[in-house]
Amino acid sequence: MPIGLQMRYAVGMAHTRWPLAFTVASALCFAALGAPALCAPVTYIVVPGPLQMARFDASTQTEHYSGRTNQVSGMLQFDDAAPAQATAQFSVKLSSLATGSSLRDSNMRRLVLQTDTFPTATFRLTRLAPPVAPLLPGQTAHVLAQGTLTLHGVTQPVLAPVDVTRETGAGGLPGLHLAVRFVVRLADYNLHAPRFLFFTVRQEHTLTADLHAVAAPRRERPASARRN
Repeated sequence: MPIGLQMRYAVGMAHTRWPLAFTVASALCFAALGAPALCAPVTYIVVPGPLQMARFDASTQTEHYSGRTNQVSGMLQFDDAAPAQATAQFSVKLSSLATGSSLRDSNMRRLVLQTDTFPTATFRLTRLAPPVAPLLPGQTAHVLAQGTLTLHGVTQPVLAPVDVTRETGAGGLPGLHLAVRFVVRLADYNLHAPRFLFFTVRQEHTLTADLHAVAAPRRERPASARRN
């Protein structure tokens, strides 16, 4: 079901896709802004709200259904000079997932996800592929993120192809648009496939996430500190 999620991907793609903590920060150093000071680590923030979307798709023998939420939060930090040291964490508030059926939502939260005990699903970035050329505004790169997903108290490794686009965020700040699809098996996270009447939900669930991250404003040092 939700957000968890073990990605299926072609092995050959691993050499042409680079990961979730984005060599996109290169664009901040070399493209539109052109300010050397921005070549230090840049922190990007994902704030819950209408700009964010995470959705799972599930099916039984006779129907397909989906659930979605905009309650996704997170932060990633990327240093163009040291891409392997990038860090990221994204979390989804599982109790906010809605499928359009109040009964199904209630059963999903209480009996399957057990959101009172396990309120979030969290992805943590652990490894990056080598960076490629900087992204210019409006350009998209296909990246590969390797990390871990914690769902229902279980942590599993995850490989996630991501499309990342350089954009301008709120207030004119540098931004990133992230688009990703994952596949998760319920049993890998000790989740029991729910039953509806005579039908059982299939193990494989697909997640689509569409996120907008904005660079956190940089804090100016006090004048006294700059003189020292």
